[in-house]
Amino acid sequence: EARMDESQLQPMSICTQTAYNGWTYTAKSAGQPLYGFVELKKQHFDLEKIKAYGSLDFSTGYMRRETWWNWACSAGEIQQGHFKGQAFGLNLSTGVNETSFSENCFWLNGKRYNLNHAQFEFDRKDTLKPWKITANEGQVQLSFEPMGMHREKVKALYLNTHFRQMFGEFSGCIMVDGQEICLDGLKGFVEDQYIMW
Repeated sequence: EARMDESQLQPMSICTQTAYNGWTYTAKSAGQPLYGFVELKKQHFDLEKIKAYGSLDFSTGYMRRETWWNWACSAGEIQQGHFKGQAFGLNLSTGVNETSFSENCFWLNGKRYNLNHAQFEFDRKDTLKPWKITANEGQVQLSFEPMGMHREKVKALYLNTHFRQMFGEFSGCIMVDGQEICLDGLKGFVEDQYIMW
């Protein structure tokens, strides 16, 4: 059982056209402390005591019959540099949104900073190799080191999906107001998703 207080956070939400008559809506937020607990193998973890941070994602729409995306998400406390100790959240995506509008952003102490389109570089044949993610003409320079993977592959009558979600650590820098936000092993995940329905 977990909850995240979003009252001090500027959420991100957009609704954009997809193909000729479709649409895509997404609402996301990240980088706020979690409250509650997790029970795992008969152990009880108090989320506030272990300084857990969370992210929320709600996405829906009438998308193309063939859809794909890459997504990067992270939330936690910055461990070094000028912004050490401050709450941070990250949302970077490419693929689903076909317009000039971008859902890409990060949060610093709940304040949202918008970013332009992101680029994901990775080995599609081996997604457990390191990833490189950039945005804003180089103002965002991140690497992601996978530590594990959840995957699903479904072939059904009208559905074909290939989903891979890698959990690991982000490192690198993001420029904000002339200062660098330095990430050093911040936990998060990336996704590589393909769907035909």
